[in-house]
Amino acid sequence: MLTSALREVQRNLALKLFSVLLAAGLWVYVINTEDPVRRDSLDRPVEAVGVPQGLAVVRIRPERVKVQLEGRVSSLQPGALSQLRVVADLAGGSPGRNTVALGVMGVPERVSPPEIDRPNVHVWLDQEFGKSLQIEVVLGGKPAKGTSVLGKPTARPTAVAVSGPEGAVERVAQVVARVDVAGVSEHKTVTAEVEALDARGMPVSGVSLEPSKVTVAVPVAAAATKRVEVRPRIGRAPDGLRTTTVRVTPRTVLVKGAPETIEALTEVSTEWQGIGRQHASTTTYRVPLAFPSGVWPAEDVRSVEVQVSLAPIAPPSSPAPATGPPAEATGGRDVTPPAGAVPEPGAEEPPGAEGSGKAPPSPQPGTGREAAEKDDEDNPSETPPSGTPEAGDAKAGRPQPPVAEAGRTPRLRAAEPPRAQPKSGPAGDLAHGSDIAAGRGAKAKAAGEAKAPRGDLSGGKAGP
Repeated sequence: MLTSALREVQRNLALKLFSVLLAAGLWVYVINTEDPVRRDSLDRPVEAVGVPQGLAVVRIRPERVKVQLEGRVSSLQPGALSQLRVVADLAGGSPGRNTVALGVMGVPERVSPPEIDRPNVHVWLDQEFGKSLQIEVVLGGKPAKGTSVLGKPTARPTAVAVSGPEGAVERVAQVVARVDVAGVSEHKTVTAEVEALDARGMPVSGVSLEPSKVTVAVPVAAAATKRVEVRPRIGRAPDGLRTTTVRVTPRTVLVKGAPETIEALTEVSTEWQGIGRQHASTTTYRVPLAFPSGVWPAEDVRSVEVQVSLAPIAPPSSPAPATGPPAEATGGRDVTPPAGAVPEPGAEEPPGAEGSGKAPPSPQPGTGREAAEKDDEDNPSETPPSGTPEAGDAKAGRPQPPVAEAGRTPRLRAAEPPRAQPKSGPAGDLAHGSDIAAGRGAKAKAAGEAKAPRGDLSGGKAGP
């Protein structure tokens, strides 16, 4: 049985070997024709793997390298090379610069071991740092005509965790999610990627965001717009000051909202601005606008400039001072001219000439009035009875003649002729003239003594 089988194999052995060789040749021919061997060069970024816990990659130099591959065309297709990675293993790395050898992972089948244009790269490590930031939604494009974004778009979740090297994480100022609303006419919900930006709005590399994608809801609905006035609201001025002017820039703002809400709106107020620490000057404040519920700015104007001017409060007006010249010092006494007398041109107006109605102070010893009183005591029959005007000129409110002062005599001129002029006596004693009526002896004697230095106005001669 075995012998029979062996004979069958040996029969036509040469033909069978030829068939096998022919098939192999055809296979090689087909393979080399349809799927030949090709050499290719790829540019790949360097990825850090095996980073120690608590450390983060700051930067890698160079960031990209070239990889030489050789294999069948079918194995070098983009889909087959999608898993090809160039890695730098940082296991055992430390803060600072590390020199790390490169390796290739994800090499497809039927591809010879790849060659890298450089054996290693430099990797800098630093302490890992993290923080959490709120997501800001940035809209692009304009919604459909007659509609607008009514309200603030919201993101879920509202915040992301930013981690990486301390220096890179500190540079991150905001995390944004960008959404395009061009042509949108109704409420829209989309999934958007988040992006880390610095204070200048430039992307920050070397940090990781968790999560990397968020869901954003954009409230788009029918809307109306209207331009309304801005009404400033300021606090009370400090004590002693008053508000003079209040100016607002801009004076109007364009708002949007539901048509029925916008139709009833006439103005938008500002937030309250205190001025309790302002001095008497003009100060400009940046004050946010207080938009009512259901109203939003249509031109992204959310604050205005309010210019407030303060001035001191004027004190209450006081009575006007007397216009006459100040009283002239006359030895402590007010000098009042007789009734009808006015100062001569060039002469000083005596104080009290306005007719205050007050009696002059008692004359000093040796004056004419004292001599007249003494003479009345010697001649009681000539003294007027009590209660008559002549009994006391001061009590009757009659102006008194000026009292002669040693070395100074007021210069007066008569506004009207005197009622009675006494005749001068031999010794100039006017109190005993025959034309003096009874009861006026004391007054005439006092007047005669006062006028003794210049003589009698009626032409009488001065006494010795």
